[in-house]
Amino acid sequence: MKRPLNKQLQRPVQTSHKGAGRKFMTHSKGNRYTNSQVGKTNTVTIQSSMCRNTRATVYTLLFCCVFTLSIPIGDLQAKEPDASVLRDLRVDIGLNQINYTQKNALQSFHSAYADSWMRRLRIIHLGDSHVQPGISTGRLRSELQQRLGDGGYGLMFPYTIANARDPVDYYSEYTGEWQCGLSRRLPPAVPLGVLGMACQTEDKDASFTLQFKIPVSPDWRIVRLFVRRAARPVRLLLISAKHKLRVTVPASSKGEHMPLQVKLPAFDGSLTVRLAGRLPTDTQFKFYGLSLESIHPGGVIVDMAGVGATRFRAQLNADHLDEQLQALRPNMIILDYGTNEYLYRDLIKPTLMPQIKEVITRLKNAVPGVSILLTSTQDLAYKGVAVTSGDQFAQMIAHIAQQTQVAWYNWFHISGGANSILRWTELGFAQSDNVHLTLRGYHLKGWLLAKALLRAVGWSDQGATKEQRRSPLINKYRRKKKAATRSHKRRSRRKKGRKFTYKIKRGDSLSSIAARYRVSVAEIKRWNRLSSSRIYPRQKLTLYRHRGKSRRTRR
Repeated sequence: MKRPLNKQLQRPVQTSHKGAGRKFMTHSKGNRYTNSQVGKTNTVTIQSSMCRNTRATVYTLLFCCVFTLSIPIGDLQAKEPDASVLRDLRVDIGLNQINYTQKNALQSFHSAYADSWMRRLRIIHLGDSHVQPGISTGRLRSELQQRLGDGGYGLMFPYTIANARDPVDYYSEYTGEWQCGLSRRLPPAVPLGVLGMACQTEDKDASFTLQFKIPVSPDWRIVRLFVRRAARPVRLLLISAKHKLRVTVPASSKGEHMPLQVKLPAFDGSLTVRLAGRLPTDTQFKFYGLSLESIHPGGVIVDMAGVGATRFRAQLNADHLDEQLQALRPNMIILDYGTNEYLYRDLIKPTLMPQIKEVITRLKNAVPGVSILLTSTQDLAYKGVAVTSGDQFAQMIAHIAQQTQVAWYNWFHISGGANSILRWTELGFAQSDNVHLTLRGYHLKGWLLAKALLRAVGWSDQGATKEQRRSPLINKYRRKKKAATRSHKRRSRRKKGRKFTYKIKRGDSLSSIAARYRVSVAEIKRWNRLSSSRIYPRQKLTLYRHRGKSRRTRR
């Protein structure tokens, strides 16, 4: 059942805000997690004096600039998917590889992987609404930490301060008046860093709490607060496991940014940060996120840094990205954008390619030697119309990666290519909007990415062949495509006649198309690898005109 759009969104307002509009609701397939977010303005300012109304629960579906996900809650540590599931989704494990043309494209990742028992391997996953829930990132983190050890959870932020949706692993509460900036609204009201969110306050009653919903390690006791140093010292109070720890952000006339590192006496899955007293006059506390890490060396951290409706250009408008990346020192940065670049108009702008190259250059300059991994998007449909630019975007990503000597992951073809999103939706791996995946879908995506990275490590250990270094996925895909094309042409000449492409119009159905061109529905489905008769306007179908006399349509 669709939830109505409520433009006058009411929030469960109180002095301590706990996840705007969050509710667990039971339905036939399990629990569905629903959250609401608005984000209509550059600045989000919420006063605690407004928070005296009774609690209200409102369900809102906002699919415009901000994607609101409805994802079924399940076991976040999902098991390895069955081969039958991959077969039904048309996922080709043989194509699930990391592509690179230069041997040193993954050098930083390979070196840290080999030495992870003594030094930490860190991966930062940047992206949009596909990344913000933290599901695929969490699965990637889980798979790598099982092999290399637990280095910590990584980057966190109180999303509800920015009126945004919390990740599935934790929720946030806050008090006081805050002003926030987000990477989906440019220029941001508050200068941004790695996480794409930042907030500031002058309210002496301001605080926030991060509470995990998953099991945590008691060794996650290193907290690195990314803050800006003001002209006068700012005193903070950190609370976890009933222990209170007072820390001070040192003063600086230059307004420098720094990670303030604190070691907690104990950690029980909850962390509260609050101002310890009134701020000095004309002083603001500016917060860019925190990193929760293990007290032990080594292991893996996979940071989730996703903000819904974000594009590549957000990385060019993050004023404090460079210094924060230098403090984090990642071995790999995954750029998982693209959906919002062409979803609405089904058009890739000519300015996008140089923009992506500029982002890559900035990341390389900020962290010399870092391994960068570009990803393509999945097949999409928007408002009942097939989006056809996914293949073009995947080709552009591969071209950019080869030009800039970075790695890339061709998720578009791995997940099934054109027209595959309908199959994912039918099997419960994608949502009904045909844009976002479900919990199962994102888990599968994270699992496949982890397997691809581990496969790349295996090549490095064994000594990758020249053919493997030269884009194994694309070469294999081209070989299969070329062989299939030759065979297909021979069969076409013998049986099918002339091949052509038909673009679906509104009102078309497979039966009407079949009748028009004297073919059968079964043939159309076989030629286009369709698992059902569901089609969309602007979707392209491959058809064949039979030679000789016209024949009747099979019924």
